[in-house]
Amino acid sequence: MPGSSGTTIRGGLRVTYPMTTVTDREHRIWAALTLAGACVLAAVALVTFTLARWIARPLRTLERATTQLAAGRLDNPPDADSGPPELRRLAAAFTTPPPACST
Repeated sequence: MPGSSGTTIRGGLRVTYPMTTVTDREHRIWAALTLAGACVLAAVALVTFTLARWIARPLRTLERATTQLAAGRLDNPPDADSGPPELRRLAAAFTTPPPACST
């Protein structure tokens, strides 16, 4: 950068900065971004796994109850207290007696 007084250039200034400092900082930033991305991915995977188990567990009990019902017995009725509301209502339908027919 030229140092001038009016139109006369009196001297020059040269600033140097080692590239290793810049590349080291760049690598630290990329490592931090990678770590943050991995943490977000792990959190999403944990939530997804938990949600899938919450839905699948009542489905397995409903499958067992359906198999028993098809065989003409219902030894272990499904639990109507866990899972999404739709599956709880379906499980409750297994243990609710049918309405009486009026003839």
